This record gives sequence, C-alpha cells and structure tokens, in this order.
Amino acid sequence: MIFLAGLMKNDLLKPALATGITNTLIAFQDTVGNLERICNTPLPFAYQAHLRMSLWYVVVSSVDYRLIYVLFM
Repeated sequence: MIFLAGLMKNDLLKPALATGITNTLIAFQDTVGNLERICNTPLPFAYQAHLRMSLWYVVVSSVDYRLIYVLFM
C-alpha cells in the first residue's frame, strides 16, 4: 500500500482508484488465504475413495479402444 501512497503523492493515481485497488487486493488476499486453508484440509476416506473411483471411470470410459487396437495389435 506504500506504493499506492507514493503514486497518489506524485499525482499519478487518484484516491478513488487507489481505494478500488486496495479493496481488490484485500479481497484477493482473503481468497488466497481461504484457498490455502482448503488445500491443507485433509479429505475424509469416503470422499477419497469416491473421487478415485469416479476418476478411474472417466479415464477408462474416455479411452478409444479402436486406437488401442491399432497401436498394440
């Protein structure tokens, strides 16, 4: 925020715009903090198992078996 104060002191930035930038930066910091908290929270085993099975289903069902036949047969 010191950088913004310097810009306003040199008349390179209007106070209304500086307030908007400050509010946006504060909201960004809050969002990053919330995402870090979510990232560090462990998933329960039931969710892990369901996610693992769902991902395997998507991967296996998206394989084009004709391509595998051409490549490996």
